[in-house]
Amino acid sequence: WKQNRDGSVTGRISGSSAFTNGDPVTTSPIVGKAVGGTVVKTKSGSRYFLSGGAPSGPTPAQIAAEKRAQQQAETKRKQEEAAAKKAAEAEARKQAALEKKRQQEEEAAKRAKKQAAQDSVKKAPKASTISLFGLGGGQSNDSPSESTPQKAPPKKQQPKQIKAPSAPRGVPTLSNWKLKGDGSITGRISGSPNFKNGELITTSEIVGGRIDSGSVVQTGSGSKYFLS
Repeated sequence: WKQNRDGSVTGRISGSSAFTNGDPVTTSPIVGKAVGGTVVKTKSGSRYFLSGGAPSGPTPAQIAAEKRAQQQAETKRKQEEAAAKKAAEAEARKQAALEKKRQQEEEAAKRAKKQAAQDSVKKAPKASTISLFGLGGGQSNDSPSESTPQKAPPKKQQPKQIKAPSAPRGVPTLSNWKLKGDGSITGRISGSPNFKNGELITTSEIVGGRIDSGSVVQTGSGSKYFLS
């Protein structure tokens, strides 16, 4: 027999009604120290008589095998850590690219709104003027002088105001929102039956819709929000 590292004992059994003489068995951990020529008791309450002298320790082959197993486990742990770090860096780069794209789209939308307002002002008609040159002379003394009526200048058209988009019916609004690194959005909600207006919430990861002001986005759980 020999005692294992977990305190159990492995050996060939005899004198048991549950096993055939000579069957190899491994006990549960022994209470106390396993000494040859004594009766030992396991934590489960079983008793065994250990014949012979002191227990033999692990063989060199067993020690080498255990060392290799530990080295393999350490190598696997390092590989998993490296893979997790690489995935986290890739996700961070992805989120940074999404944030940059959102900012670019927001700037483009602002420039488009400004250009539209300027074009509207340019297209508005200016007040008409009437030239008086060439209207005098050539009239007979017998015909009374008539003054040409001056047209009232047309009203200057006001630039068209672009109506800000509003939330569709039944879709809560998130204001003062911010995109987080994990793809979720934090902001203050309004128009929801589940939260108070102005309450700060964080959604689950966004999987649908354009992450930009005036857009409706959808989370992985199916919830929809209008980004103010």
